[in-house]
Amino acid sequence: MKKTLTATAKIAAGTFLVAFGICAFLLPAKISTGGVGTISTVLFYRFGLSVSALSFGINGLLFVLAIKILPREELWKNTVGIALLSLWLKALEPIPSFCRESLLSALFGGALVGLGVGIACLAGGSTGGSDFAVVILKKIFPRLPFSATVLILDGIIILAGGVLLGDGDLIFLSLVSLYVSNRVMDTVLVRGSFSKSVIIVSEHASSIAEKIAAGLSRGVTELYARGFYEKKEKKILLCVVKNREVARLLKTVQSCDSAAFTVVTDARYVRGKGF
Repeated sequence: MKKTLTATAKIAAGTFLVAFGICAFLLPAKISTGGVGTISTVLFYRFGLSVSALSFGINGLLFVLAIKILPREELWKNTVGIALLSLWLKALEPIPSFCRESLLSALFGGALVGLGVGIACLAGGSTGGSDFAVVILKKIFPRLPFSATVLILDGIIILAGGVLLGDGDLIFLSLVSLYVSNRVMDTVLVRGSFSKSVIIVSEHASSIAEKIAAGLSRGVTELYARGFYEKKEKKILLCVVKNREVARLLKTVQSCDSAAFTVVTDARYVRGKGF
């Protein structure tokens, strides 16, 4: 129960930051970070539709598509994130713009969105949007590269949004905001780029490997080594995961062996099954 409340509080904080970044910086400047945000911004300025209602409606449609695809626990946390984001957007829609300079709005808005999404992801939740759509697609097409697909999808949506709003500068500013958002989110999720390579040295390597395989559905490679000082044979685990999976993996390792020696490094080029 305590873990559930803590996760919900983190998702609430994360979605608030996302909503604040959108309403205080991005929306007044017609800037977005791609995905549902861009679609909502375009429809808001073209037809005067509510951003909160649009966000809830589009993400709600994605949720319906995901009901038979995603696990129940993952669906619940996504539901909480989507609902809270829509509520925060509704509450913050009336606030005035915090910045008159478009480039500064892109930078600060993107940073807040990235921070909020990162916090929500650390709690195992989501704010919906392109990431949620690609998670659904990956269940259907497992070999689909996650990060590349999200970036391509967001890029296409941003380009279309700039064209529909008739302002080429908005495309540039939105891409800047998208980049800042991704970098900040990446920093929150243990400083990375696209994927992470994790090396684990533990006396309980087998138990850790089993939990990673069962809980994260990620492959683990056992490497056999010999300690220099103790001259003992040891197992070293090698696992490659997505940025947003790092926090869950580290918790899994800690639950099995709090003394495990763990190294997390950037994996900038990953190809193969699951990626």
